[in-house]
Order: sequence, then structure tokens, then C-alpha cells
Amino acid sequence: MKDLQSDPNDAALEAIRRLCRAIIHDINNPLGAVSGYLQLSGMRLDKLRSGDLSVTESLVDYHEKTQGALDRIIALVQRLDRFSKLKLEPPCKVELRQLWSSLIAARGPEEQSRIQLTCPETLTVRTLRSCLEQISFELLDNALWATQPGGGVEVELSAADSNRIVIEVRDTGPGMEAERLEKAYLPCYITREGRGFPKEGLLLGLGLPIVYQLTAALGGKFTLSSTPGEGCRAPV
Repeated sequence: MKDLQSDPNDAALEAIRRLCRAIIHDINNPLGAVSGYLQLSGMRLDKLRSGDLSVTESLVDYHEKTQGALDRIIALVQRLDRFSKLKLEPPCKVELRQLWSSLIAARGPEEQSRIQLTCPETLTVRTLRSCLEQISFELLDNALWATQPGGGVEVELSAADSNRIVIEVRDTGPGMEAERLEKAYLPCYITREGRGFPKEGLLLGLGLPIVYQLTAALGGKFTLSSTPGEGCRAPV
């Protein structure tokens, strides 16, 4: 990530617009599902009222699918709420260790115990603080979700040269195969398994696309590498 000398607000706003367009499309999908399942439920309810008890099982199935679609919408809106609060202020000097220490301190005790931070006390960068904080939050959140209790997350920050810094987050999660890794930058594609998530697609995968778009807007580059069974490595 580069030390910014000019105002990057236009690029950051365009990154936000691109994500919002994709997200609006993905919100419409579960809304259509909710509408369809409610119509089917209404038809089954008419039969139930007439005494046909054979439709009970299908009603339960429609209820569960409707609830799943609504859960996806609610989770998506909650994540968007945080994203919408980004403040595009002029670039300023950001102390990296202080920023990351604050993010870690906001996590619960169990998650804090799994995070190892390596960052020079004097490491700084001139950039949009709110965007850098959002990038850092998403990287940390994604890594913690990928690791089960007992697993670890390593965060290493360093100076690449006089005007660039590197943030690298490594986790000990299950990793991803090449096919899923290619889709990890797509809005609303879920890369997580377990902990209430299906194999893919039910809730949302906004974290990595946000990192990708905002990093590019700040003049940086985000790459993700992973080997199944060996976790993920996410340098910015």
C-alpha cells in the first residue's frame, strides 16, 4: 500500500459504487426467493385449511428456506451499515501499531488470545485512515472466522520502502482450493464453511471484495493465496 500524496477520495468513492451495484443485485436474489416461498406457502395453507394435512412437511420446508433467505438479507444489510459509515477525509498520517492494537482490543478474549501482532512502534503511512481501518478490520475478521478455537492468526506489518507498507495476515484455517480462491473477490460469495455457514453462498462474503476494492483505490495491491489444509495468506 502506497503513502498517498494526493486526494484519493474519487477512487475510493468509485470502489464503493462498484461494490454497491453488485450488492444490490445480490440482495434482489434472496428477496425473490422470499416472495416465491411465501406464495407457495399461501397455496399450501389453503389446502391445510381444507383439511389436507399432507402439506405440513412442505410448509416447514418453505418456512426454513424463507428464514434462510431473510437471514442472508439481514446479515448483508448489517455489514453494509458498517461499510456506509466510512468517512472519506483528507489523507493523514496513520500509526499502524496503534490502529491494529485498537482493532484487536475490540475482539473478545478468546479471539485476542489467537492473534499475534508484529509491527514496529514507529511504522506510519499517509493515507485515508477510515479506508485503511476498514481494510484491516476485514482482513482480521476473515482470518478469525477461518480459524477454529485453538487456531492462530498472525498479523505482520512492515515498510516495503520509503512510501509503501505491507500488511500480511496469515491464518491456520482449512484453506481454499483454487476454484474457490478465484471467486473469493466476488461480492457475496462466501468462502467460509462451518460455524453455521453452508459450503457456499447462503449468507455473504463482502470482506475480501471490500479489501480488494479499497486497497486498489488507495494505490495498493491485494493478493490472496491458500493451500487446502494449510490456511490462507493475505498480503496487502
